[in-house]
Amino acid sequence: LKLFDFGANNIDNYVYLNRYLDNWEYVYYDQKQYNAIVEELINENKLNNIKVAKNLTLDKEPYDFAIFGSAIHYIENYQKIIENFINNKTKYLIFSHTPFYTSEQKDRDIVLKQVNIHPTINYAYLIHYDNFIMFMQKNNYKLISQNKNNFIKFLNFKNFDKNFKFINFLDLTFSYNGKSNT
Repeated sequence: LKLFDFGANNIDNYVYLNRYLDNWEYVYYDQKQYNAIVEELINENKLNNIKVAKNLTLDKEPYDFAIFGSAIHYIENYQKIIENFINNKTKYLIFSHTPFYTSEQKDRDIVLKQVNIHPTINYAYLIHYDNFIMFMQKNNYKLISQNKNNFIKFLNFKNFDKNFKFINFLDLTFSYNGKSNT
């Protein structure tokens, strides 16, 4: 089993899964400063089934899973990142805690100012749900699971106007359908 954790931050996914899985490989990928800390941790503890990816040049062998945990909405051209995994024919793509919306008035991703972690201010994308689903389908990925993610209890979108039919954080899982991308 090969798993790529994009925007991994802590290695909690690795620690949890390592208790239950044998013969598997975990690939950690995050910002450079986090990558360095995790590399040091790997070396100090002589961990052999975890490695740190320094870039998004993926192995030729398809990954079984790629997890994007609350990550892609912070990246301006997130489709290019996802295309790396599409071209790799990764079997399952999992997007957790990602903000999506639908609206009859708007049909593009919207830039948001994130102010809930003061004094840090981040900018993130509110992703147009229908466009995202079509992008995945066009690239031969089928939505197999969708759930609201209520991890942050106090989060709401009440300040958005009524033109938004749906706004929420979702967990989406897609499976590769095995067809060629051409």
